[in-house]
Amino acid sequence: MRHVAIIGSDTVVGHALATQLEKSCRITSQTLRPGSLPGAGASGIGPHDSGYFEAGADCVVFCGEASRSSWDPEFGDLSTDEHHIPSCASAAAESGIPLIFISSDAVFRGPWMFHDESCDAFDGTRVAVRLLELERCVLSAGSNLVVRTNAIGSTGHGDTFLDSIVDAALTLQPCELNSTTWSTPISAALLAAMFPKLLKHRLTGLLHLSGAERVSPWSFAGHLAAEMGSHRSLFPPATDAIHRTERSLHCARARQDLSLRMPAMKQTLDALVDCMQIGLPELIAA
Repeated sequence: MRHVAIIGSDTVVGHALATQLEKSCRITSQTLRPGSLPGAGASGIGPHDSGYFEAGADCVVFCGEASRSSWDPEFGDLSTDEHHIPSCASAAAESGIPLIFISSDAVFRGPWMFHDESCDAFDGTRVAVRLLELERCVLSAGSNLVVRTNAIGSTGHGDTFLDSIVDAALTLQPCELNSTTWSTPISAALLAAMFPKLLKHRLTGLLHLSGAERVSPWSFAGHLAAEMGSHRSLFPPATDAIHRTERSLHCARARQDLSLRMPAMKQTLDALVDCMQIGLPELIAA
C-alpha cells in the first residue's frame, strides 16, 4: 500500500504505526487527544473521519481508546471510539477503502487459556460488551479488519501501564499491580513491525496479534524491573481471586496466513528497554 491514513496517531499503537510505516509509504493522520503531536512522518488532512476515505487513502487504521493496553490504569473509556467508529465504518462501506480497527484482548475472560479468533468466551463486563459492539460495527461495514492485541508503550502523558512501571522505578515508590489477570502483551514497536506484511496481504475479519507468552501485569513488571536494573519488590501483587481473568490470545491465523512468529516476552522486554534507552518520544527515558 502506498498511502495509509491513521486516526489516533497520538495513541501508543498509532504513533508506533506511523513511525514504522513512514519507512515504506505515505502517512497521513489525525490525533484524538487535543494538543497532541500527530506522530512521525504524519500530517493532518482534515477534521472529519470521512475525509480520509475521500482523500484516496489505500487503507485507514483506527487507533483509539480500544487500542490502549488493557493493563493501562485508564483503560475502559471507549466514548471516543464510539463517537468515531460509526462514521468511519459508514465511510469505509461507501468508499470501498478498508478500515482496520485496533481492538483489545479485554473482550475475553476465560476460563481457558489462549483464545483464538473463533473463541466466544467473552467477558460480560460493560467494557467487553462495548468493545464487541464496536468490532461488529466495523466488520459489518465491508471488507474490514479487527486486530485484537495488548500493546505496551507510552505516549509521554504518564497515563499508561509502562509509565507506572517507569515512574515507580525512578521514584522508588511501590506500585501495587494486578496478579490475577493474564494476557499475552507485546511491545507497540514489535506490533507495528508486523503491519507491512499485514497490509500487503489485505486480511479481513478478525486477527489476533500479541506476544507468545501469558503473564500477569505484576509478573511482567517484575521482569521489566529486572531488565531496567530496578527492584522487583517495588511491585507487590494485588491478589483478588474473585476477579481472576484470562485474556491470553492465540495467534494461529497470523502464523498461518502471514507466516508471522509472535515475539517471546524477552523480546518485548528488550524492545521496551531499547526504546527507553535511546529516548524515543513515546517513552520515558530511563
